[in-house]
Amino acid sequence: MLADFRYTVRRLVWSPGFALAATLTLALGIGINVAVLSVVNAIIWKPLAVSDSSRLVVLEAPRVDETPAWLSDLRRRSLVTVEGLAGYRFVQTAVVVGERADVVKAEAVAGDYFETLGVTPLAGRVLTSGDGPSVTAISESFWREWFGADPAAVGATITVAGRPAVVDGIVPAAFQ
Repeated sequence: MLADFRYTVRRLVWSPGFALAATLTLALGIGINVAVLSVVNAIIWKPLAVSDSSRLVVLEAPRVDETPAWLSDLRRRSLVTVEGLAGYRFVQTAVVVGERADVVKAEAVAGDYFETLGVTPLAGRVLTSGDGPSVTAISESFWREWFGADPAAVGATITVAGRPAVVDGIVPAAFQ
């Protein structure tokens, strides 16, 4: 085996162009495989950060502005036992915390969203269907960036979409 290794090294030294092409080809192939497997891991193999995701069903509401009424109607008319119903939609909204203001990506949620998904907050409590637009939950990354990870953020009043809202909970980073 040592003789084969010496022969291979000698041949590569005699053909530097071939050696460079082979090395670049291997590096490119390995790099592409790592990138593809990273994406597949994040999308397919990584489990959802919810409890018992095998029992989770996703339905699309006919119109996002009618989501809360649609959820109530769905619960009333359901022919099977439904443990929890929740709705969400992605939005971009203006947020003001103290003197800082910015437009952020957020989720507008309805129903027992966090309870249905089995999310345990880092601090405070999760929102429930009885909560109105005057309360909000913030992500761990928002909490760290905007509040400097201050525990006093729970109970603080911020402005979301031009309306004051009290921060009732901090959602862990694993939940996205």
